[in-house]
Amino acid sequence: NTYKPKTGNITSYEAGIIFYVKDLFTYPERYGSSIAEMRITEVPRTERTYNDNGDIIMSNGMTFEQYVGKIADLFGVDKTTVLAISYHEAGVKTSNIFKSKNNIGGHKGLNGWKSFMTLEAGVIGHVLAIRNISTKHGVDPSTPEGLSDFSSVYVNGYLGAPSAHWLEKVTYFKNQIN
Repeated sequence: NTYKPKTGNITSYEAGIIFYVKDLFTYPERYGSSIAEMRITEVPRTERTYNDNGDIIMSNGMTFEQYVGKIADLFGVDKTTVLAISYHEAGVKTSNIFKSKNNIGGHKGLNGWKSFMTLEAGVIGHVLAIRNISTKHGVDPSTPEGLSDFSSVYVNGYLGAPSAHWLEKVTYFKNQIN
């Protein structure tokens, strides 16, 4: 079966489950529940486990970068682009929003920086945000031209105003990753 949320068709069973759980947590009223019933605490879990190389190890045993790649692949988003944007927006995993809010993409909400309960949720939220922008605006951020168009929406909220600084930094990280 195919499910079509605002991010486009989801045809992978695993991606469908991930999207469902994210949607259930974010909008429990759609499923006959309430925020109080779904969320025991609003405090993000920010403890980290590291391997001998200093890599963050996710709860499933993957490194942060491996997990980003897996989620990006599941949702059909270029993993190098996802990671490059994250590195720029979250200071290569050193920014306060990364450490205290599990926000890997510099995402803002109505009340400032978005907070994610877990680092896994932050990765999923980031990948789905990139996919949503790409789908809605018909841009492919895996290409240089598409990344320029994508920067317009990601940084400024609308097409037609690319952010040269953002583009330069994300392109730098893409080149480093490649």
